[in-house]
Amino acid sequence: MHPLLVLAAGALLLLRGAELIHLNAKGVSYSGIHRWGGVRVSCSKTDPQARGTRIRWHCVCGLAHLYLVEEAPLWCQCVYHVFMFFILSVHMVDLKEVELTSHALVPGGDAPFFTTYARQRLGAQPLTNFLRNHERGHEPSDQHPAENPADFSTHSMRRTGIQHYVQRGMPESLISRLARGKS
Repeated sequence: MHPLLVLAAGALLLLRGAELIHLNAKGVSYSGIHRWGGVRVSCSKTDPQARGTRIRWHCVCGLAHLYLVEEAPLWCQCVYHVFMFFILSVHMVDLKEVELTSHALVPGGDAPFFTTYARQRLGAQPLTNFLRNHERGHEPSDQHPAENPADFSTHSMRRTGIQHYVQRGMPESLISRLARGKS
């Protein structure tokens, strides 16, 4: 899967790197009828007992389930549509099935929800390398080391998501609750 879409999903969901990497297909649910996508975050630094938490996001854009490249700036800002893109294109759920579903889990069980191009579980280092190379203007496949390695980490997408919601006027109390943060 394209790393930019994985990072966009992580940013919109306000996920920590470890949460994104460990998210399995069975932890993602959706409703095509009610237009929501949800995750069960079971790996989190703020949840040492691993009780997990569920987060549900509804469609905020009203777009159809068509993922046209020219409309990517619109649907990439809607968590529901980012979910649907991965569900349809990576997990191969049929669009007609999605549109008729009131509640379902993504098939695949313990398979990773977000994968590499080779359909393997993501790792923190490849995501960090992608961010560093992208900032320097290199293609994701380039192996150029970043000049300032401390500038980017898997936490960068979480910070980006928080800034995104602040700029759009979301109340800080809601951002804090969605981000499951202590501050």
